[in-house]
Amino acid sequence: MSEIKRLPYDVVVIGAGGAGLRAAIEARQQGKKTAIISKSLFGKAHTVMAEGGAAAALGNVNPRDRWQVHFRDTIRGGKFLNDPRMAELHAKESADRILELEYWGALFDRTSDGKISQRNFGGHEYPRLAHVGDRTGLEMIRTLQQRVVQLQQADAVELGDPDAMLKVYAETTVTELLKDGDRIAGAFGYIRENGAFVLFEAPAVILATGGVGKSFKVTSNSWEYTGDGHALALRAGATLLNMEFVQFHPTGMVWPPSVKGILVTESVRGDGGVLRNSEGERFMFNYVPDVFRSQYAETEEEADGWYTDPENHRRRPSCSRATRSRAPSTTRSRKGGGPRTAVSTWTSPPGCRPVRSPGGCRRCTTSSRSWPMSTSPPNPWRSAPPATT
Repeated sequence: MSEIKRLPYDVVVIGAGGAGLRAAIEARQQGKKTAIISKSLFGKAHTVMAEGGAAAALGNVNPRDRWQVHFRDTIRGGKFLNDPRMAELHAKESADRILELEYWGALFDRTSDGKISQRNFGGHEYPRLAHVGDRTGLEMIRTLQQRVVQLQQADAVELGDPDAMLKVYAETTVTELLKDGDRIAGAFGYIRENGAFVLFEAPAVILATGGVGKSFKVTSNSWEYTGDGHALALRAGATLLNMEFVQFHPTGMVWPPSVKGILVTESVRGDGGVLRNSEGERFMFNYVPDVFRSQYAETEEEADGWYTDPENHRRRPSCSRATRSRAPSTTRSRKGGGPRTAVSTWTSPPGCRPVRSPGGCRRCTTSSRSWPMSTSPPNPWRSAPPATT
């Protein structure tokens, strides 16, 4: 057997996609000696295939968007099977992650007033996806890779070695997680170029290897999505949860065979595209769950109105929030009319039974006052960039 090369680290990250690179960057910024292991070329991760955008409640296009609305859309889209805490963290922190990427150099598309542009997407009440044309994932990977290079350059200046604290091992395959008793002690693998064995000694191993989509013959997933991390975890004694949920992109190419399975970005629908079957029928109206049917469009005309006049055609979810009109103002005028004056009042969410107190809804346990109001749009810009080391 060839000699096994031993490499000591504080943290080993297996996987060099968006999740893996961000985890490695954080570990390095916390002062940990970190290794990034990629079984393919550095930068050839499934994240590159993401096209439409990344969801974050910045409120740049519609100022009424808030993290609470994003959280509600996430829970509802997951048919209430989501882990609520994970969904909460996702909704709360996604805006900061987008701004962090921008601070690191990501070049997002812009609105007319210079803010990060956001587009409509399936399952989101408001335009929420920050995007870079139709290559958002590529820009995310490029930005995270550049951040890794910046940290390595800083190590070269301060420590005299760019690989002193953060090193990338490309085309390296991990085959086994090692344990010391009941604790993880490292990872064993080989370098694909020459077959040399390598042992990463580390008390912390992060699995960021993606999914199992390539287990299926036709899939929009990358060829690398072969469930490596799941197998490593299972063999090490971990319990796998929610394995019945495998993500496929809902729309993809079917012809010619050379492109079969390649996704058609969901932003096509966000920009007004429709789904039809072989008979020309817009069949998705038949598949709205009964529990949500009253909250979604029931006709083609109503659905199309979401794009032409979203403020007047979008059905508000019945348990979203109470709404408050603007304070009396004469700064805005009706189209072709006099100044608009509004009285500040509370109303119950549409579709709810009357309640004595305007602060809540009988259909849910959440006080409507805890949901975001339609006034005071948030400032998506921060006074200072994300903290880095």
